[in-house]
Amino acid sequence: MAFPLIVSAIRLAIEAVDSKLAQATTTLGAGPIRVFLIITVPLMAPGLVAGVVLAFVKAMGEFGLTITFVANIPGQTQKLPAAIYAFLQVPGGNASAVRLLILSVLSLLLRWRCPSGWRGALCGSMTLFLDLNHTVDDFNLALKF
Repeated sequence: MAFPLIVSAIRLAIEAVDSKLAQATTTLGAGPIRVFLIITVPLMAPGLVAGVVLAFVKAMGEFGLTITFVANIPGQTQKLPAAIYAFLQVPGGNASAVRLLILSVLSLLLRWRCPSGWRGALCGSMTLFLDLNHTVDDFNLALKF
């Protein structure tokens, strides 16, 4: 749940940007995209960096709590970050960890690119199940709708 940290930091950074600078740039002939890229983004960059750092630290803390106090039983209670971490701890498991990352990004893109008319009927209930075996090179992917 680190997303609110990013949103609040970026919101505060955008609110801190002086709107008179954007108006002055507009009077000099710059378009809205150019004003955003030349004036707003550089002035809000420290807030953006602060939000990303806070979110990263919070996510690492949540991962640490999950890996420490919650069961990490493969096939039953193991979550994707814990599976990637487990594969990275095994010699030669880097390839399997990269495959899991690629599968998770592809499933996210598939969910994001799903047509809006399908969201309730088909894509709204889409879940990605990974059956991770004990060997590094074997894992099964079952995409259930």
